Order: sequence, then structure tokens, then C-alpha cells
Amino acid sequence: MKTSICALLLSIAFSTANAETISYTSQPDAGPLKGKVQVEYRKDVGAAGPAGKILVTDVATKRVVQALDTSLASPDLGQLEFEDLNGDQYQDLMFINNRSSDGDTLLSDVFLWSPSDMKFLKSPELSQAGGIARSARKGCVTISTSCDSGYRDREMCFRKGTGKWNLTEDSGCTPLLP
Repeated sequence: MKTSICALLLSIAFSTANAETISYTSQPDAGPLKGKVQVEYRKDVGAAGPAGKILVTDVATKRVVQALDTSLASPDLGQLEFEDLNGDQYQDLMFINNRSSDGDTLLSDVFLWSPSDMKFLKSPELSQAGGIARSARKGCVTISTSCDSGYRDREMCFRKGTGKWNLTEDSGCTPLLP
């Protein structure tokens, strides 16, 4: 089955109660979840703090089947992306919701689809770890972060037998060229 990045549908909506709601909606465009689920990040602007929820909705029944806790540091972020990160043919969910302390790296909460549990599970290894991109190797990702005067790339690969991510490569801190 093919995997691909989902086209992002971005909207700012207003609820009927006149309270502004930030809402970002997307759905997988490939794999076993295509046409089956839709995800939406919702946060009432007036609510205290950055906390919000990602609601996972069954497309056929229009019923919310899962609510994922997350936060949004700034309304200019809030991008939902689907991509098979761990090589299991199911598209996983990344919610780009923060920036690193130096502002150079976009950070994400990462939720992996668990076919046995039939839900998304937050990945503690990948969430807020750095900029995440699928690696050339199946089931692997590259995590990019800034460091002293440069950047650092780490490759982590998912081991299906253990259900854990293992570090396979680390570039160390590579200085930026002047």
C-alpha cells in the first residue's frame, strides 16, 4: 500500500456560541485509514493555556472515536500531517505545534496508529524531539535539531518486534558553513 503526506486543509472556524475556535482538519490520503478517519485540532481561543484536543472522527458514522490531548504554542503553527513513520503501512499523525527555544526547529506531537488497539498512541520518543522527516530507510525517521552553532541529525528506526525506536545514526553537532 502506498503512503504519502496528506494534503492539509486549514481553516479558522467560529463556533455558534460566538467563542473563537481554532480548528485544523485533515485526513489520510493513502493506506488502510484512507476515507475512514478524519482528525481535527480544536481549541477555544479564550481557554486558559495552550491545551487543546485532536478529535479523531469515524468518517462513516461521524462519531468521535478518540480525543488526543495536545497543545498549540502559537496559532501560526497547527499543521496536521499524515505519513507512515514506522513502516507499518498505516499513516501516523504529526501535529506541528511548537518551535524550539531558538525558534529554528518546528516541533511536533507524534501519534502512531496502532492497528491492534485501533487508535493513535502518542510517541514519547518522537514527540517534541525536533524536526521530523521520514528517512530513506523504511520505518526510520530523521530528527533534526539545532545545537551550539549548527545542527544535529539523528536517525531512529522502529523495531516492530519491540515496539520501540532505536537510535541508528547521530551526526553530532555539525557547524553551519559561514
